[in-house]
Amino acid sequence: MKGILFKPEVWQAKLRVLEEYGEAVTRRVIKPQPRRIDDAFDGTWEWKEKGHYYDDLTLYEELRSKPPYQVGETVYIKEAWATEKRYNHIRPSEIPDIAKIFYVSDGVGEWPIDLSIGRLRSALHLPGEFARYFIKITDVRAERLQEITEEDALKEGITIMAGTHQAFAKNPATNKLELIGHPEPYTARYHYESLWDSLNKDYPWESNPWVWVYTFVKLEA
Repeated sequence: MKGILFKPEVWQAKLRVLEEYGEAVTRRVIKPQPRRIDDAFDGTWEWKEKGHYYDDLTLYEELRSKPPYQVGETVYIKEAWATEKRYNHIRPSEIPDIAKIFYVSDGVGEWPIDLSIGRLRSALHLPGEFARYFIKITDVRAERLQEITEEDALKEGITIMAGTHQAFAKNPATNKLELIGHPEPYTARYHYESLWDSLNKDYPWESNPWVWVYTFVKLEA
């Protein structure tokens, strides 16, 4: 069974969304990225994985068949974790089923530290048999990141702040930052842009990368 990784705070937000909406959404960068051919007058894209050229519609169809997670697939959530200290020397794949498992999202590793708990282990190495959350993929599509809707941003786990925001720009005459434009109310999409950039340094919002959009529901353990 495949696993999928979320930061602890992001997964907690997804759990809230699953409770509220019954389903949640996550976006993952498509690698390698399709690249638009600069001199193409007909909207042609090149996908380096195959080295072929596609028009917009054909590219969407081609991408739809290639996501790492497929519709109907059950996936477990990878969490940062630890075992009892006596298993510190054992590789994750060799830890017995009777071992107690502790999860970072439950406060393991925070002060005061329980000295009976072993070293913290990466979420990447959590075996599926120790997972406590499972999801089922119900829909997959390929799109550009900035195509995200307000509804999807909410299903990503965004909580909207009260109040308004306003952009800054440097005034060349004074060399100081000054407010520009008009105050605008916060939106889920606005907050999602900041969250995305904090998690995806190599594919920032501004670059508008192609992403897999996964819709999923939570399965009962």
